[in-house]
Amino acid sequence: MDFSRDSQVLAADISEGLKTKIQESFKKIYDPLFKGSIIRCDFFVLEGEVLLNEINPIPGSMANYLFEDFEGMVERLFENLLSEQTISVDYQYIHSIQSAKGKA
Repeated sequence: MDFSRDSQVLAADISEGLKTKIQESFKKIYDPLFKGSIIRCDFFVLEGEVLLNEINPIPGSMANYLFEDFEGMVERLFENLLSEQTISVDYQYIHSIQSAKGKA
């Protein structure tokens, strides 16, 4: 984590349309898989098509210079973390295996 930098990284010089495509691609990855986490995704753009290069969950993800309001981002992340969910445990499958082996 690099907290020694004090200047913000400038946004890429790309069209609004391309920016929207990249943001939409990120949302498709983030919401179902990484919601409540801080990740950075690297994309390639080939012939107008946005392609995922890599998902980077650690190096640089917490770098304060990547965010306009780093402290606010951490606070928003904390406020939106999913609450712990109770996982239902069902032994039906294990019992069916034991029954098939003649162990009831």
